[in-house]
This record gives sequence, structure tokens and C-alpha cells, in this order.
Amino acid sequence: MLEEVQRGLAKYSQAGRFRSLNDTVRINPERLVSLIETAIAQAQDEHNTEAEPVVVSVFVHPPATQE
Repeated sequence: MLEEVQRGLAKYSQAGRFRSLNDTVRINPERLVSLIETAIAQAQDEHNTEAEPVVVSVFVHPPATQE
């Protein structure tokens, strides 16, 4: 998955077609995954065969560094 994200960043970032979101939240990790799954399911419900495919990659982890 990380390689796909890196390839997408290299290929599409200059054209403004690579989007990323990053935030730190205080929520139960299982609840956060549930919210993300709900959002993905809603996006799949809006499937449009004429639209260009979009890859969605999600990472959820504790902070790598502590402040």
C-alpha cells in the first residue's frame, strides 16, 4: 500500500491531483475505523462508472513521536 501511495504522490502531486489529510484526534481507534468504513461505504454507494477511479488509502496509528 505504501508503494502505491508513493507512486501516486510522485505522479500526481505536481498537477494537484494528489490529496492527503492528516490530523491527530482523541477517539477510540475502533470507533475511528468504523467512521472511516462508513465514509468509504457511502462513497461506494455513489459509484459512477463514468467517473475516473480514485484510490483511497487510510492509515491510523498512535503518534510516532511523543511531545
